[in-house]
Amino acid sequence: MDSDFFYVLAEVGIGVSWLAAAAAFIVSIIMFIKDGKRAKKENRERKPAITAFFLIMVCLAATFLSFFLLIYYLACTTMLGM
Repeated sequence: MDSDFFYVLAEVGIGVSWLAAAAAFIVSIIMFIKDGKRAKKENRERKPAITAFFLIMVCLAATFLSFFLLIYYLACTTMLGM
């Protein structure tokens, strides 16, 4: 096997990881909203597991967003310095 195979494999793996993270974030939002509606209807509190999942996914999304904004800022300041 040559190095091109591993490069393509890594590229596909990163893409699949991003899709999985985006899907998990969307699922956490949907679950959080549905549980909130059910909890209000049944007059109970939200399930802690769903709330924790939602909060973890929001924190991860904020981390990814801040990372990309940092990279964008560094790229812009580097281009201005040229």
